[in-house]
Formats: sequence, structure tokens, C-alpha cells
Amino acid sequence: MQTAIPQPQLPGVYAMARDETVVYIGKGEREIPAGLGIRLAAHVIRAVRRGGPYTLREKWQAAGVTGVYTLAIASERQYLIPALESYLIGHPPGRPEMNQRR
Repeated sequence: MQTAIPQPQLPGVYAMARDETVVYIGKGEREIPAGLGIRLAAHVIRAVRRGGPYTLREKWQAAGVTGVYTLAIASERQYLIPALESYLIGHPPGRPEMNQRR
């Protein structure tokens, strides 16, 4: 994957897919310093340089992830993020195989 994350400073949800099947759904709930960009950088991607492009961490490459999709949410609506994440986990286009509720 060689692209930048759109609106990395905003909170929101993200999905990782293997081909067209969602295998993981997560969230980045706060603005800087913990928006989508920071969350993805901490757990999903490695930036080649600040602002992109990026590559997947080895764990996700080994799992066959082929795409990362983000949905940024306006800061004043970030209270919706946990509900959106929960909904997407329950209604993905395919079962998320790797999501584990802790």
C-alpha cells in the first residue's frame, strides 16, 4: 500500500480487508494526538515518511490484508464512533475473522 491517510488528524473508524472481505474493524476516537493517523501508525501501518506513503505492518501483510479503509468523523460528532464501530462489526460485508472483543 502506497498512499497517504486522508484526514489523519480526525477521529473515525477504519476497516482492513483481505480482497473484498472485511477482517478487522477499529477506531481512532480523538483528535490529535490520537486521531485515525496516530491509531493506524501505532497498530496497522508503517509510514515511509511523515504524511505517507505507508506500508502495512508485517502482522497484517502475513494475514493477507490488501486494503485499509477509513471513515473520518467530524470532531463534534465523535460520540458516534463507538456505536458506528459496533454496528460495522455486527454488519460487515463478510465476518470479521480477526476482531476479538476484550
